[in-house]
Amino acid sequence: MTDKNTHIPLVSIGMPVFNGENFLEEALQSILAQSFEDYELIICDNASTDRTSAICKEYAGRDKRIRYHRHEQNLGAAVNFNSTFALARGPLFKWAAHDDLLEPDYLEQCVAALDANRDAVLCHSLVRVIDAEGKSLAIYNSDLKGSDSSSLHKRFAALVLSRHLCTDMFGLIRHSAMAQTKKHGAYYGGDRSLLAELSLLGQFITIPTPLFMNREHGQRFVRAVHAADWHAWHDMAKPERKSAPTWQLYSDYLRAVGTHVADPRERARCYLILTRWWLVDWNPLRLAVDLISRLNPSIYDWVRRTKLKILGKLPQARIR
Repeated sequence: MTDKNTHIPLVSIGMPVFNGENFLEEALQSILAQSFEDYELIICDNASTDRTSAICKEYAGRDKRIRYHRHEQNLGAAVNFNSTFALARGPLFKWAAHDDLLEPDYLEQCVAALDANRDAVLCHSLVRVIDAEGKSLAIYNSDLKGSDSSSLHKRFAALVLSRHLCTDMFGLIRHSAMAQTKKHGAYYGGDRSLLAELSLLGQFITIPTPLFMNREHGQRFVRAVHAADWHAWHDMAKPERKSAPTWQLYSDYLRAVGTHVADPRERARCYLILTRWWLVDWNPLRLAVDLISRLNPSIYDWVRRTKLKILGKLPQARIR
């Protein structure tokens, strides 16, 4: 793979994909329809076995802004996500999923918002949840109260003490901030850790209009892959490793605070927040499930099915 031009774009969009022929063309078209045009699109194909490669090559042949890279074997989702960032050249970066869509002015509005606030490291919008056919199902607002604060510990608390769907990971992010993080961790919850680490580096901006469309369908990872296999989905290099994602997430929170928070008072406040973390969102029970799953991996699927029966698929979205 070689660069098609020497121009360094303002925005790099990374699209990790594996067997995405079902929605890939629609996602590519929504990116190519952006009113903001100074971007590159980097597609990293995780050794797909369907028509993904053919579709990507066709679009790369049409538009010089598209760069296509194919791994010889499936490396796992987390590695593939991070591969797109490693190839990015622009000062602003965004991940894009093969099944999500953008309104035409998404990039334009996010770029303008970050230009207007140099202390912000991430900008995203409200989310419109759509189904497989593109029909609107709900509006989702991460509602991360405090993530726009000038206070470091308040931003951190907004990310780690609230329940949210991590859709902000698909926001527009400053490359310089992302480069300081661990990137996407190779476990379920690695996106949550990344967002918390970014909050230690700057403010988040939310555009109060649903410019991002997140697709809910039966083939998405959390629906199609058994919960017991989620670790292997993220990290194909160590598919058999026994994982404890709750403890890994907490460890990454601790590491992020130790790495990025120099002020002793702010660091103490962040550690206190992490003490409170064990009192929210059933985190002790989550850790217990992780430990039990080492003996009986099917417990993950049982918990997942029970949760869906009680809460439904979109418990935090406003149905409309």
